[in-house]
Order: sequence, then C-alpha cells, then structure tokens
Amino acid sequence: MNQNHLVLLILFISQFTAGQKITNKIPDFLKNKSYNYLDDKAYELKKDSSKAAVYLYAYLQKAKNEQNWKEMVNGYQNLLHQSPDKLRFIYADSMVSAAKESHDNALIGSAYLSKGIEHYRQKQQNFALDNYIIANNYISQTDDQYLIYKLKYHIALVKYYLGYYDEAISLLKECISYFKSKEPRPYLNSLHSLGLCYNRAGNYGLCTETNALGLQECKRLEINEMEVYFVHSEGINDYFKENYASAIKNIESSIDDLKEKKDFGNESVGYFYIGKSYWQVKKYEKAIPYFAKVDELFNSKGYLRPDQREVFDCLLIIIKLQITQNFNYIT
Repeated sequence: MNQNHLVLLILFISQFTAGQKITNKIPDFLKNKSYNYLDDKAYELKKDSSKAAVYLYAYLQKAKNEQNWKEMVNGYQNLLHQSPDKLRFIYADSMVSAAKESHDNALIGSAYLSKGIEHYRQKQQNFALDNYIIANNYISQTDDQYLIYKLKYHIALVKYYLGYYDEAISLLKECISYFKSKEPRPYLNSLHSLGLCYNRAGNYGLCTETNALGLQECKRLEINEMEVYFVHSEGINDYFKENYASAIKNIESSIDDLKEKKDFGNESVGYFYIGKSYWQVKKYEKAIPYFAKVDELFNSKGYLRPDQREVFDCLLIIIKLQITQNFNYIT
C-alpha cells in the first residue's frame, strides 16, 4: 500500500470505528475518480476490508462534497455492507437521513427497505417488518416496479418466518414472474424461498421440484454461489421425506459454504436437521454434537428458529438417559 493510501486508511479507520463525522478532504489521487471507479475498486477489494475502506470512504466523501443525496445513500449502504454487525445500524440510520434530504419517495423507501433487510439479516424480524411497513408508505407512491417487487419479496420472507406460508407462496410466485427475465439473482432467491415455503407447508414434492429447477437455473445463469442453498433446502426436505441418509449427505455438503458466507441461520438449521436425521435412525450419539452446535449458535448469536426448540427436548432426554444409566451402573 502506498503512502497516500496508508494516510487515508488510518483516517478512515479512526472514524469508521467511532462512527464520527468524516472530514471533507479527498486525497489528490482520488479526487477526479468517478463513482463507478470507486465502487468497482471497493467491490474488487471487498475481501480485504482495510483496502476497500479507502475507496468506500472516498466514495462517500465525494457524495458529501457534491451534496448528491442518491450517491450518499449508496455510500452509506456500501459502508454498511463492509462493517461489523455492531456498526451497521449507524450507517443504516445515516443512509435513511440522507435519503430523506432528497425528498425522493423511491430513494427514501429504498433506504428503509435496506435498513429492514439488515434487521432481518441479524434475525430481528419484528424490526425488519417495522421498516418494511415504512418503506411501503414511500414505495407505494412510486411506479418503481423493481422496488415494489423487492419489497414484496422481503415481506414474503417475514411471512414465511411467522408461519403464513400460503401468503408467502403467493407473494413469491409474483416475484418469480417479475424477476425471471429481469433480475437473475433475485429470481433465484425467490425460487429458493418458494421451496422453503413448500417444505414448511408440507408440499414436499413441490419443494423437490423447485429445488431441482433452482439448481438447473443456477447453471443456466452461471450463478454458482446460489447452488448451496438449493442443496441445503433439499437436504432438509429429504428429512421430511424420511430419506435420512440423503438429508445428512446434502446438508453436510452445504455447511462449509454457509460458514464461509457467515450465514449462521442456515448453518444452525442445517445442524438441527442433521441431528434430527441421526436421531430418527436411533444414532443418538451422532446426533448430540449437532444439537450442541445449535445450542452454541443460539448462545453466541441469539438465533433459534421456533421449530428448533425441539433440540433442547432431545438434549434433555439424552441427559436423563445418561443419569439413569449411571445410576443403574452404581446400584
């Protein structure tokens, strides 16, 4: 890293971690760079946050200097995505504040939607829904079809979490129809979520069909990073179809990718259904470590899906059995 980059990085980190206001100076070597250039460089370096920070900072400061509210929103959103969880809502709130200055309904709605998505990512579903409702107040006043369907998709996820599967399925089918020819990644996300809804609604055949279509579409669209989610989904579906060996194999094959993506929610659900699969074939000693991993993630992340509470009943049964066996041995 050259000296200019180092000076800017030190300045950025001190303010990035403290959530302070940023000064209005951009170093000479970045002053005339376009937003596209700065965004591309930050994306290129996204796996090295210290290097990406230089371009993220310059992007935001350029927007501040120009009083460009749209790019300021983008700048805060980029910072949000590169920040640790404890700082993300600082940038989410700044993003909303900048959007409000624009008096642009689409931009304000989009900012609230992004803040809601971050709440959902951190498994704070009630706060997510609150922000989606506010977002809808603004987005419904626009004709921005992409935002309208993006919001529908995220409302569907909350409905899925709350157990309103038929309502979620209806919304997701609308999203699939809209995104299929326009937005490949949202299209695949919608397909994946539809499969999850079918599973929870007990339509295991439709879940398998949807997962198979999803894997096929991943290949067609060359979006390989989504394949793990369809494999993981089918592994869970295998459990409900009583194909326990396939369930274990499919879910196990997805865990490393989920850990790399820091997707602790799906990681936890994966451990749960691997454990349940071993439990169903009476291999209790193999089930215990997976249930323990669910408990570890609950303690470290505070995340436990309602259906996963069964894990504690299973662990309690094991403890009682061990106590009984030890007692019998002693007597």
